[in-house]
Amino acid sequence: TDTLQRQTTITVTTTCPTPFAYSLIGKAKTGIIDATDIAFSSTLIKTVQCKQLSIKNIGTTPFAITGYTHSDTSNFSIDPKFISSLPLQLLVGMTVPVNVCFNPATENTFTDTIHWLTDIPDLYHTKIKSFSQLTAKSSTQQNAVAETDAPLFSAQINHTSLSILLPPELFNQKLSIELFDLLGRSIHSWNNNSPEHSLTLAIATISSGTYLVRVTAEGKHYSKLVIVAP
Repeated sequence: TDTLQRQTTITVTTTCPTPFAYSLIGKAKTGIIDATDIAFSSTLIKTVQCKQLSIKNIGTTPFAITGYTHSDTSNFSIDPKFISSLPLQLLVGMTVPVNVCFNPATENTFTDTIHWLTDIPDLYHTKIKSFSQLTAKSSTQQNAVAETDAPLFSAQINHTSLSILLPPELFNQKLSIELFDLLGRSIHSWNNNSPEHSLTLAIATISSGTYLVRVTAEGKHYSKLVIVAP
């Protein structure tokens, strides 16, 4: 059936030398959360790698994700667009994607756990997997799966334009600039053959959220996270 069984055991003491137990079984409908984990590939320090986890309602009634907790906020970040959507209701069978980014400042191995808070009654203990385990490793090696560190490269974005401030190392170079969402999809791209100290690039209207700017010069990639405010 599509209902859950909840079993309670009652121990009855009688005049018999050995106690015996009755099992009382009842049925109740409830939401059940099932969250996935993320294992990040080896990432160059001071660069960003983003991946997506999912949270699904595999129960029989809707429930709401009301919040979350996690400890390593220096190296792992959750998409602000998802955070702003909380509390978020999950209908039966519904799956919601959550983008999480890893941005290490030092070379190390990192682990963290995101605990998803819900309005599922604790009475039913139906949180099949109400957490997401994050594992990651940073590296200083150039074969790590991330962009190379940009020398003092900065960027600001709004709904209609992207502004980039270039370091002296990138003056007068042929640049390729690309804007990605956190799913890795290319949103806009530009080529600039004679860049100035700063660039202001027009973009079509984009929605609020977190994006990745990648600048390519002489075969090297430089990346930076930017946020479009609501």
